[in-house]
Amino acid sequence: MQAKLLVMVFLCMGVIALMFEARKPKNWHWLWHMGGASGQHAVSADRAESSDLASREASWKEGKPVETRPPLKPTGDGAPSEPAVISQPDPSTFAAFRDLSADPASSVETVLLDGWDHVLRRLSKERREWLHTGLWKWRQEQAFTDDQQAAWADLIRRLDENWTDYHARARAAVAQDRDLLTEEQMAESQEMIELAESLWNTEKAALKALGEDAAVTRPEAAVVSSLQRILDEHAWSQVKDNFVLRSAETTAWYRCWERVQSLSPHQVERALGPLNFVQLYSQPEEYRGRLVTFHGTVRWGYRVASRRSRFGIQGYIVLGLLPPDGSGSPIVVYCLDLPAGFPGVEPADPSGRGVSLDEDVTVTGYFFKRWLHRCEGGMNLSPLVLGKITDWESHATSGGQRAGASMPAWQLLFSALAMAVLAILIAVWAYRSSSWSRSEVVHSASVPDSLPSFNTNDVRGTVSQALGELELPKVNEDVSSRETARDRPRAPGPDSRQ
Repeated sequence: MQAKLLVMVFLCMGVIALMFEARKPKNWHWLWHMGGASGQHAVSADRAESSDLASREASWKEGKPVETRPPLKPTGDGAPSEPAVISQPDPSTFAAFRDLSADPASSVETVLLDGWDHVLRRLSKERREWLHTGLWKWRQEQAFTDDQQAAWADLIRRLDENWTDYHARARAAVAQDRDLLTEEQMAESQEMIELAESLWNTEKAALKALGEDAAVTRPEAAVVSSLQRILDEHAWSQVKDNFVLRSAETTAWYRCWERVQSLSPHQVERALGPLNFVQLYSQPEEYRGRLVTFHGTVRWGYRVASRRSRFGIQGYIVLGLLPPDGSGSPIVVYCLDLPAGFPGVEPADPSGRGVSLDEDVTVTGYFFKRWLHRCEGGMNLSPLVLGKITDWESHATSGGQRAGASMPAWQLLFSALAMAVLAILIAVWAYRSSSWSRSEVVHSASVPDSLPSFNTNDVRGTVSQALGELELPKVNEDVSSRETARDRPRAPGPDSRQ
């Protein structure tokens, strides 16, 4: 019986342990490997950029850690190998008009992107920064000072010169391909150039209004917002995967942080995800600049100061987040701050890792690029996300339990009820299996209404008297036996005389 109860107790504890383990997402990642990846976690083979990415995805499906180090190229002189990162050539300046000639359905946005690329490349670094700073001040509703108004007017003058040069070069590029184009294609190209000129004149008038004391009208604000979308798309086109952070990516970097700082709860709820490591690593073009969310455990973190204090940003917090998808590789997250009570981080050590952490978090932010960065033992490629921690569960110091309300109240109540029902079932089963349930039940007699009369003759003596009565017949029997023997005549013996 005791052995049965002991077995049932162990089974009950095992069920409770399985309930807690089933809550951990990492214990279910094997489902994604059955029959190939599918659903939200699927990473199709045709999305892989190269055979190298395809092999890394296959390793993840087999349960092996994903290899994220860039391939090495031999130097040929016996020196250590270096990461094989190859830069991409810049597109042709007027490719948009040549493509338009071949495909009249090309959008105006493509031509505008090509034009702004030509214009911005011919601006100095200071003027490019002032353009984006001026637009930022307008969005933040900050007025220009007198010196800033003068600098803004000089910037618009320079932009107008660059656009005039672009339109002239575009006409020359189309004329160069006159022999390859039909009359209809030539007419469409000329119309597109004239449309680009008209759009710039409208944008120029709206930009001038930003530097004036008068309030910006609603049509002017709509033109500036449309221009900002074009500039954002151009900025994202400058972001290159498999590289360190580059100066050409500065505009996209700060625009991304501006959007992070203005995130609303509604936007957080509508973010893509939760995503996993392989989705972000294998499809950077698909998620670049998009709001994503994912879960994981922060394994390390450190602080880094900003090289330049712009838009109120003094520094960043870098976190290495390990998602529960079995990839074994981190997603790097840049944050501006941490939740209250979150363990503190310090500047990075020589290895570039910082302090060790063990905190379960949910991060929501904008995917930036597949980033080449320093790690232990060399260089590594990791998805880079600029965002914030939207949910955090701290690990307790003992037993690995969660601090605070790690489980909702309804889960705690349900667990308590389930354990109570299970205990009752075990008690019933133990009772039915024992000999107690098969023993005869003796019912207690009912209390009579009246007692019978007492007969004194039925009262017996004490114990001593009862023992005396038992000994008296035996004594009388012994005395009688001796008297009978004395009265009996003896038989004559051999010595007796005749």
